[in-house]
Formats: sequence, C-alpha cells, structure tokens
Amino acid sequence: RSWIHDCTNTHKCDSPAPDTALPSRVLDVLVSDSVVALVESRGRRGRYIALSHSWGRSPRMMAKKSTLGELKGGIAISALPKTFRDAIRVTRALGIRHLWIDCLCIIQDDPSDWEKESAAMGELYLNAYLTIAASNSSDSNSGCFPERCMYPGWTLQERLLPSRIVHYCRDQMYFECKAKIQSEDGFSFTNIFFSLETLVRTQMIRHRDHGRPPNYLNFSFRTLPDIKRGVRWNGGWLSLVENYSQRELTVAQDKLSAIAGIARILGERTQDRYFAGLWAAHFYEDLCWRVYAQDENYSGTTPVKGKILGKAVRPSDYRAPSWSWASLDAPIRFVAMAYSLLVARVVKCEITPSGMDPYGKVKGGRLVIEVSS
Repeated sequence: RSWIHDCTNTHKCDSPAPDTALPSRVLDVLVSDSVVALVESRGRRGRYIALSHSWGRSPRMMAKKSTLGELKGGIAISALPKTFRDAIRVTRALGIRHLWIDCLCIIQDDPSDWEKESAAMGELYLNAYLTIAASNSSDSNSGCFPERCMYPGWTLQERLLPSRIVHYCRDQMYFECKAKIQSEDGFSFTNIFFSLETLVRTQMIRHRDHGRPPNYLNFSFRTLPDIKRGVRWNGGWLSLVENYSQRELTVAQDKLSAIAGIARILGERTQDRYFAGLWAAHFYEDLCWRVYAQDENYSGTTPVKGKILGKAVRPSDYRAPSWSWASLDAPIRFVAMAYSLLVARVVKCEITPSGMDPYGKVKGGRLVIEVSS
C-alpha cells in the first residue's frame, strides 16, 4: 500500500483511472472467504488487478466452453493452483474486488474469443490498478515465492505495459513503477527497463533521405533530422525484439501474439504499419537481423533469466514469412546498416493475418524487393 501511495502522490506516475473499463471477464474475489467466481463485466467499470505468470507445462485449470458455467458458479479457492491463491490473497489485502488471470478469463478452446481477448491485452495491462508478477514461478503450481527466476515470452509485454508491478520473489518483494524499482529491504533505483514511452519516441524518429533515389521508401512517412545511429537499440523496438527473441514460449505459434499488445499500441500511437514484427517506417533497418550464436560475446541487450532459446529452430507449422525474425525460434541480433550504401527498394510487402487482428498471428506474407545493378 505504501509503495502504491508513494507512486501515486510522489512520483506522479501516470496511474490508471479508478473507474477504468473492466476486462471482458474477471474473477470476483469477494464472493466469500473460500470461493471466487468468474463474472462477465458487460461494460462495468472499476479497479482490477492482473496476474502475470508462467503457464509452464504442468496441468492447470483453464476456462473452456465446457467449464465456463462451473467457473461462473464459483470456484473453491483451495482447488486453484498456488500462484492463483497467492494472487487472490494479495488482491483482497489491497481491497480490490476483481482479479484478471489469463487462463481463467479467456476461453482457451474458443479461437474467436482468444483472438479478441489477446488483441486487447495491451490495454488490459495498461489499465490495471496493479500487476502481480510471479516473477520466479516456472508454472502456476509454483506459487509466487519459488526459487528460480523465469521470464517466458508472454511476460515481456506483461512487464512493459503496466503502470505498476509488484514482483514476488523468494526472499522479498520488489515494486516497479515508471519512476523506480524498490525492494522490501529499502533499496531503490531508477527503472532502466524498457518503457512504452521510449518505444514510442524512438519509433517516431525517421531517418533523413540523403540523396536516395525516387521512391526509395515505398512507405510514405514524414522524416525528421538525422539522429544518432542505433537509437532504436537504446530501449527501442530493436532492443526489445532482441530481448524477446531469447524467450521460450509454451505455445510456439504465439510468437507474434505474445507481443501483439505492444505492437498495437505502437501502431496506434505512431500511425505506422506493421508487417509480422517489422515496421514500415523502419523496414530496411528491421530486415537486418541474424541469428545470434551463443558463444558470441554480446552485451547489448537486457539479460533474460531462466530458460532461454539456444540453437535456431524453424517451427514445423508456418508462423511468419522467412524474412521476419518471428519465423524462427532463436535469439536474434540486428545489424547496423549504412543508409548511404543501400541499393534496394521495397516494391511491395503484404501480410495475410490469420484472423481479424493485424498485429497477431499470420498465415502468409510476401515481400518484393528491387535491387539496382
């Protein structure tokens, strides 16, 4: 409570409104001492807490078409995984009625519901009163206080987007807001992790067209003066993708979906177009990626704790066009390009989304490049 009070009144962080729209479904944790229930929000407003956790590969309770009625009728807290029980306890202690947990609030065997809700996940974390991060949990049965640090793929946007996060670790808790990170032992330091503000700012920067041929950039955007090369590495999209590419996903096909919330917000704020992990205004730069060899000495990206990807693997099912970094399961690095030496021109780029979300899964893509001799 004191951390949240300090964040709101001292840091002046951009806290979510007290009457924000609730997610489509939330858990009501105040039904009774021993029971929680899944409720449809139907446009209601209020405060809610979101849980960020690793699914792992252990058996877990999930919302399905066949279990939706049972979840709405009430769930015995004792039947829930330990991580969920811990989150309910924290939510109640803060006096908040509603808790959002992905696998209980999204119908997992309904593709249309999953697509709709995953597309809204960015705003969901942005608007949460607080995000509880079971940062050390390898699965939902580990609770909020196990030993090992795990940062799977989905948790990247679950850390970047919220205004406030409390991390439950084995020895103590850490509170993270836009201004700083604080721990129970009294230590605090400035938050240097990726921020949404930095991502948006660096995405808005455009390189000047110095002597480029007509129609050099097929995508029309206004340009700003030249900037220091590598700005999109310094907390921008390139460094975010390098970090994200190391992370393991429980479901390999979620590669684009797991950062769709971030991409959607960037696209809306910059009015840029998105092509399976690449941006129109920075397309040439975003094409310059390669697989990172584990024995390389590289310190330019934020370390990822827990299990990370090693040898490059192409998924058996189609996930993205080969020119997108999302087509592989592998740590990748971007290579700085010299715009003055560029001889290629994008003629056409097309992406076919799998559903209605242009930032989510894709089922096809085509890129045509013209190279001058």
